[in-house]
Amino acid sequence: MQGRHPVKPFTIIRSILVQIKSGTNEYRGSAFEYHNNQHLNARIFFFPLNPNGTLRNQSKIVYNQFGGTFGGPIIKNRLFFFGSYENTKDRRNAERPNLSVPTAPLRTGDLRASNTIIYDPFDANGNLIANPADRKQVSCNGVLNVICTNRIDPIVAKILPLIPLPNQASSSGAITEQNNYFASAPFIFDRWTLDTKVNYTPTEKLNLQFSITERVNLQFRVESFNFSNTPHFSNPNGDITSTNFGRVTGALNDQRQFRFGLRLGF
Repeated sequence: MQGRHPVKPFTIIRSILVQIKSGTNEYRGSAFEYHNNQHLNARIFFFPLNPNGTLRNQSKIVYNQFGGTFGGPIIKNRLFFFGSYENTKDRRNAERPNLSVPTAPLRTGDLRASNTIIYDPFDANGNLIANPADRKQVSCNGVLNVICTNRIDPIVAKILPLIPLPNQASSSGAITEQNNYFASAPFIFDRWTLDTKVNYTPTEKLNLQFSITERVNLQFRVESFNFSNTPHFSNPNGDITSTNFGRVTGALNDQRQFRFGLRLGF
């Protein structure tokens, strides 16, 4: 339903009215189950690789939504009850790929894998060189772009072991300095709803009657999303400072999914 605010004419008001069933002179009910898991879904097109370059297992998804309804007479032709119950249980791993963490060489001050020249802001005596043009490339025992471990800040040295090592490889199977970590943590979602209704019919004129032709019925439903598993690619990376500039690294739609539903009426 949609209307206009009586005081603010340009404000749209939206509301939804929900009315559940009423009980009848017969005890009737239904039960349903809706399920999805990772084995019913296709692999994500840009799912990252393991550090050894092999395919990473599908992420855990166990989704169940179940419940039922039941209604009937309390006093025949006069007082009726009806109730519905629904429970949702979602168990999956919340994930975030393409994070960046320091590699093992970087933690020890070895920056040789970087194409950027690292300049030392201090001279041999530990004095700050004010003019950046006079600074020389950092080195340790004559090896350029390497910082000696005794020059790493003690606080940084204590923080580094708390940061996990890279666990995501590039498409070539190599561990790079960027987009090298795949984070995953358990996600649990539980929700249940219970709706009840009691109807009293003081006279026959107010009684609503309807007929059901089948006493028991079982309904099975299959749903498929993106059945052809066709990715709709996002636009190429437009950041000229990124190593992925001009590349397509994402998709706008989800991978193919199958879902099953089961409903029992009686």
